[in-house]
Amino acid sequence: MTLYALRPDPVTGSLDDAEVISESRYGWQFTGVEDAIVAAEIVDNHWRVPADRLEELVQQVPAMDLRTQRSLADKIHALGEVMINAGSIRSFLSDAVNAGCVVVLG
Repeated sequence: MTLYALRPDPVTGSLDDAEVISESRYGWQFTGVEDAIVAAEIVDNHWRVPADRLEELVQQVPAMDLRTQRSLADKIHALGEVMINAGSIRSFLSDAVNAGCVVVLG
C-alpha cells in the first residue's frame, strides 16, 4: 500500500480534487518501531542483529525480511532496514504536515 500526502482543494477543502504532493510506498506499518528497537538495545552500533536472535526478533517485528534466499550477512541487517523505513515514514509524515497536506492510504 502507498501513503499519499494530499493538499486539499484550496477553495472547497475537498479531497476529490486534491493535489498529490508526495507519496511513500514504504513504512506505513513501521511507525514507532525504530525508537522501540533502539531503546531495547537490540542492535549494535551498526544496526546489526546477532544471527542467533533473528528468528526470535522476526516474531516481534514481522516486517523484517528473512527470506531464505537472503544471505546471513543480509539478514543481520534486516532490522536496520525496518528502522530506516521507520525514519522514512516519519520524514514523509512530517513533510506532509508541514506542507498542509492530508495523508491517505491507497
